Amino acid sequence: MSECDRDDGHDAGTVTPHPNDAGAVDTGAVIPDARILEDAAVLDAEPTDQGVPECTTSADCPVGKQCHGGACTECPDGVCPCDRDPDCPADQICNHRAGTCEPPYVACDEVTEEAVCLARPECQAIYGGINCTDETGGECTSSDPNCTCETFRFATCVDRP
Repeated sequence: MSECDRDDGHDAGTVTPHPNDAGAVDTGAVIPDARILEDAAVLDAEPTDQGVPECTTSADCPVGKQCHGGACTECPDGVCPCDRDPDCPADQICNHRAGTCEPPYVACDEVTEEAVCLARPECQAIYGGINCTDETGGECTSSDPNCTCETFRFATCVDRP
């Protein structure tokens, strides 16, 4: 074990091995900026104003930023490089082929917004009729033959055939 005798208690000190350490030699070396670390888990984390790291993984950061040294930093052009999912900001996953973070894939049938469905070429929007009537004025559904509807509303999104 070693003891650290600091000359001013803050910035630098002399490292003096304990006399019981086998082969210990007191070189009298001064180690500038020597610090005693209480928690080895935060070796790579820079403290924020409150002394707590802003992040420990990139999942703690918003989209377009990654965790470096305990702080969320901007990714080039807002696209973060990655090797694995924890390298990515919150709500993104690693596209291993491209080596970049991106939103997770959402299947067409999981899309709930018309604009998102229409923006994806592999998806097709399905609409349901409102106030639909047949040739005789009776109620019908928009899928019935000879059915006319007053208006249509986005109902679901499906894979394009």
